[in-house]
Amino acid sequence: MAHPLIASLGSVPLLMGIVNTTPDSFSDGGDCLTPTMAIARARELVAGGAHIVDIGGESTGPGSTTVPASIEWQRIEPAIAALTPETFISVDTYRASTANKALARGARMINDVSAMRADPEMASVVKDHDAYVVLMFSKETASHPHATRAAPSYSDVIAAIGDFLARRIDFSLAQGISTDRIVLDPGMGAFLSGDPEPSWTVLEQLSRLRERFSDFPLLVGTSRKSFLGGSVHERDPLSQLTGLIAALHGAAILRTHRVGMLQQFLSAWSRTNPGKSAAR
Repeated sequence: MAHPLIASLGSVPLLMGIVNTTPDSFSDGGDCLTPTMAIARARELVAGGAHIVDIGGESTGPGSTTVPASIEWQRIEPAIAALTPETFISVDTYRASTANKALARGARMINDVSAMRADPEMASVVKDHDAYVVLMFSKETASHPHATRAAPSYSDVIAAIGDFLARRIDFSLAQGISTDRIVLDPGMGAFLSGDPEPSWTVLEQLSRLRERFSDFPLLVGTSRKSFLGGSVHERDPLSQLTGLIAALHGAAILRTHRVGMLQQFLSAWSRTNPGKSAAR
C-alpha cells in the first residue's frame, strides 16, 4: 500500500520545489527577497510540475545568519497566503512558532533540519495539526541547527544516518506523531560533512536506507550542494543527474531548485529504458 503522502500527490518520485526568501541562502540568496518575487517563484514551481513547494525564511547553510522568528515569518507568509489551497506547501523551519503559524495558514508539511531537536515544542505542533514532518539527519547539535564545514569521520555513514533517524522516529512516535506522517532525509552536503565523499556514499548506498526504513518515504536534496563541486550555478546539470540517481536508488521525494529540468532528466531516462521507471 502506498504511503498516504505518495497516494495523495501521485507516483514517485515527487518533486519538491524550493523557495528561499533569504538574502544569504548558499545557492539563490536574494532571488526571492520581496513578497512579489517569492510569490512568483512559488507559482512558477507549481506551473512547472512541483508536487510540493518548500518555503524557507532562514538559511541554515554554512556561514548563514540566525534571524528572529518574526523576520522568518514575515519573509514566508506572503507566499503561503498567495498559493491556492490545492498547493501542497512545506515550510522549512526548525521553530515551532513559525511551524504553528504556517500550518494554521494551510501548510501541510514541516521540513525541520534539526529533526525536531532544536525546539522542544515542535513535535506537539506537528501532532496537533496532524502535519507531515521531514526528519533530516544532521551532524550538528540541537542547539546549533545551522550547518558547518566540520568533517566528522564515519566508519559507516549509512549506519550512522540510519541510527540517528531510528532515534528520531522513536521520539516522534512517542510524542504521538503517526508513522504515516513521517518522511526521512539523509541530509546531504554540509549537514553530513564538509568532505564531499560521505554525500557520494549516501547516493551510492541509498538503497540500504530504503530497505531499513521501508515504511517511510525518503526525501533527498542534492540540488546545488557543495559536494557536487564547481560554482553554484555550474552545479545544475549534476544536480539533476544526482536527483535521478537518488530516485533509482529509492528516493520518493526529490528536493530541487529546477523542477522542470529534473523532470526532463527523469522523463528521458524512462523513455530510454522501456518498461522501467525512475520511480521506485
